[in-house]
Amino acid sequence: MKFLNVYIQHDYKTSERAGAGGMFQVVACRGEKEDGHVIDLPVDVGLHFHTNQDVLKYLVDKFPEYDLSSVNLEDDD
Repeated sequence: MKFLNVYIQHDYKTSERAGAGGMFQVVACRGEKEDGHVIDLPVDVGLHFHTNQDVLKYLVDKFPEYDLSSVNLEDDD
C-alpha cells in the first residue's frame, strides 16, 4: 500500500512540560493513500520527536507493510 501524503498534528506544550523543549509529541497522524483514502497511523503516546523526518522513520519501522518511500510530509496543526 503506497502513501502519497502523511499529515502530522504536533503537541509542543506537553514536550516542553516534560523537560523536552524543542521536541513534540504526535497528537494525530494520518496517511493518504494513492487511491485517495485516508487512514489513521497511530503513534505511541509518550514518544517525543525532533522533526517530521523522525516521525517518518518511526512510521517506516512500525508499519513495514506500507510504502512510505516517496511520501510528502505535511503539518496538520
